[in-house]
Amino acid sequence: MSWFGNHSSSTQTDVEAELTRLRRALEELSREHLRGQHGLSGLRSRAEALWQDRDWHARDLLDSTRAAGRAAQDCARHHPMTSVALLLGIGAAVGCYFYCQRRSHHDNWRRNA
Repeated sequence: MSWFGNHSSSTQTDVEAELTRLRRALEELSREHLRGQHGLSGLRSRAEALWQDRDWHARDLLDSTRAAGRAAQDCARHHPMTSVALLLGIGAAVGCYFYCQRRSHHDNWRRNA
């Protein structure tokens, strides 16, 4: 008992200082929590807005794709020879691409053999 009596003033001061420090830390955590809630609600509203925009952009993309398909179909009806020439050109380009890929693969295989 005498040990506690000798150190009571310094212990009491230490305890009060620790309580003050803990109170400040608790207040800081409370402020950070409130800031976090505001940030979370902001993020939530932003995500909802992006979700709604995504739907709008998807519908817009679908409409423009359909319009482009209709325009291509009309163009093919009005200019059948141009459409055939375009298809032949695309076929030739794809054929050349595959030929070059096969040729380079064959040459690499021959070099490594």
